[in-house]
Amino acid sequence: MMLRLGRTAIIAVILPFLLTGCWDLKDLQEVNYVRALGFDLQGKEIVVYAQMLDFTAIAKSEGGGKGQQTPAWIGIGRGATLTDAFADLYRTGQLKLFYGHVNAIVLGENLLEKRAKSKEVYELLSRYYEIRYTPWIYGTDQPIDQLLAVSSLFSFSQNVTILHQPQESYKQRSLIHPITMREFNTNLREPGRTTLLPSITINEQSMKRGDKNNSMLEVNGAYIISHEHFRGWVSADNIKGISWVQPETIRAPVNIRSEGEFEASLFLERPKIKIKPRIENGMPAYTMSVSLSGNITEMIKPLAESEIVRKAEEQIKLEIVDTFQEGLKRNADLLQLEQALYRQNVREWKKLSSNGLAETKAGSLKEVEVSVKIARTGKTKIRKLGSL
Repeated sequence: MMLRLGRTAIIAVILPFLLTGCWDLKDLQEVNYVRALGFDLQGKEIVVYAQMLDFTAIAKSEGGGKGQQTPAWIGIGRGATLTDAFADLYRTGQLKLFYGHVNAIVLGENLLEKRAKSKEVYELLSRYYEIRYTPWIYGTDQPIDQLLAVSSLFSFSQNVTILHQPQESYKQRSLIHPITMREFNTNLREPGRTTLLPSITINEQSMKRGDKNNSMLEVNGAYIISHEHFRGWVSADNIKGISWVQPETIRAPVNIRSEGEFEASLFLERPKIKIKPRIENGMPAYTMSVSLSGNITEMIKPLAESEIVRKAEEQIKLEIVDTFQEGLKRNADLLQLEQALYRQNVREWKKLSSNGLAETKAGSLKEVEVSVKIARTGKTKIRKLGSL
């Protein structure tokens, strides 16, 4: 009996030492949580930026608590290599830097222009185990430390900005589709695809706090990467047709004008896109059809519904063709026509690619067909606005 009790006592003493414990557990305030990373080139040095947010302040602001806005801390590291730059960042980090909560990646324009250096960054982001594949990714020509320091509205933290939550703005006005790091890496590797990297900037004019201008973040265009080559930047104002050729589009506006005079405005939703590739005289040729539906949001001049539809279709077709032309200026296929050939006729695509003939040229887009259906006319019926 005593022997059995002795064994039980020994086991009871030993078991706690075999259990998994939280010996390395750290309090929330004892870790620097990196929320965004930035990378750029300055001369021959790689510069790494780390946006660190106070998670206790985030919990208060997003939980309905009131208080002053807590600014982000921006860490900066420099070095001849990425490893050196991160090592330099750690010198003043004070606490352990944790990358498991990184939600946004910003790449400087100088870095994007250097193919070898940008590949180093893609490699690190894909390889390092703490960084997930889900962060949103952007390019910029702005100083990244200033961009990461831009505040949000009211007393919200920087976590509530387009940098970290681009999809909310995109739902209301779809133009440059936000992409994650996983989508970005996939697009770069997919044959025949042109990658559009959203560009983010600081807008100092469009928002006021009281009577003073307040800086806000804005997606103002896209950087183009095609066939593994950097093709430059394009303004969002010059590629409005992108809205009509992306299946991800949720809603986008189209304005109708006649002889420069504004007549009506519509919001159209969820385009259905079909691209039909074919080979003509040994070269790829494409027909694109786009169908949309939506509602009238504004009408200055009385117009029949059929007239509104016709003019909207003409305007959308014009925007698509203009976007195609903008891509050609940069030797890029913004309508993803070559991608359609690759997916639908990979044998012909391979044959043309081997001779350098698969890339989209000026005469490749043969026809654009647009179909618009008005689902809603708003509270005021069209027939009451004029003698129709």
